[in-house]
Amino acid sequence: MNDPLPYVLTIVQAAALLLLAPFMVGWVRLVKARLQNRRGAGPLQPYRDIRKLFAKEAVVAANASWIFRFTPYLVFGVTVLAGAIVPILAVDLPLAPVADVIALVAIFALA
Repeated sequence: MNDPLPYVLTIVQAAALLLLAPFMVGWVRLVKARLQNRRGAGPLQPYRDIRKLFAKEAVVAANASWIFRFTPYLVFGVTVLAGAIVPILAVDLPLAPVADVIALVAIFALA
């Protein structure tokens, strides 16, 4: 239990998923464009789009509730947590016992 390697691997895995996901989206878009005989944008285009979106000012109504303001952070956190519990880099992850509960809650949320 004192071995920090599984925790480090979990953090590295979550960071890798956050950093590589836009590249994979860009690569899929590029391949789809090439299959349709188009040039298409480069695989780094999603990173440019993310930079542009972060530069924009958030538009929030004056009478918006705290739920409206909190939901994007909640969705981002749950997505990172879901990416952290999937065993990609290591098999013995510290959050592995929670994975079944999270999957069950996600299935119920889809219903």
